[in-house]
Amino acid sequence: MDFIMTMQKEFDLVLKNCLAVQKGQALKRNIGIKNGLIEKISPDSLNTIKTIDCRQGFLIPGLIDSHVHFRFPGMTHKEDWASATAAAIAGGITTVLDMPNTVPPLTSRHLIEEKTAAVKKKALCNFGFHFGATTDNASELRRLEGVASIKVFMGSSTGSLLVTNPVVLERIFKIAKKKDFLVTVHAEDEAVISENLKKAKWNGKNSAKFHNEIRPPFSEKSAVEKH
Repeated sequence: MDFIMTMQKEFDLVLKNCLAVQKGQALKRNIGIKNGLIEKISPDSLNTIKTIDCRQGFLIPGLIDSHVHFRFPGMTHKEDWASATAAAIAGGITTVLDMPNTVPPLTSRHLIEEKTAAVKKKALCNFGFHFGATTDNASELRRLEGVASIKVFMGSSTGSLLVTNPVVLERIFKIAKKKDFLVTVHAEDEAVISENLKKAKWNGKNSAKFHNEIRPPFSEKSAVEKH
């Protein structure tokens, strides 16, 4: 009788002793990874170059954080992409989508190209950007490709990121619809904010108390109802 021997496939990495949820049950499994992709989930031992013992920790898909502020460029004394993405990975997040209110705000294709080149050198996980809409960057919106969304600030934020004119808002939404882009909205009524700034005994003090006086829940309700 002839015997045909088959060699067990060798994986680049095996995560052993994981708890994988399958059909509603947490089962102890070994995970075989090849070329960065999961190729096998098995209760049996797997041949590998490298092993990480998960000690019966749960195996879950990488999470996506769709709203982050990594403060580059212009405010890296608060945060930067190296430290922020390291923290993201430590928390199980493998993709982050950065908001556009930086210094300068992300409002042109040129700035996207510059930021992408810089972030690639520091980011430890997958990333994308939300693109900032302004009163006068419709031409940039029409040429836009590959962003997470078009972000509209209806209440004051950083730099030129404020759109209150209903004609401009309608134009932005029409462009987004034509290009099949998601629009994300910071829904606070600028008129309400401006009026509350006049009333609040704020005087530039950095306090959550004054924030609530200036930007109360009503400012959001008003913006949603208005537009």
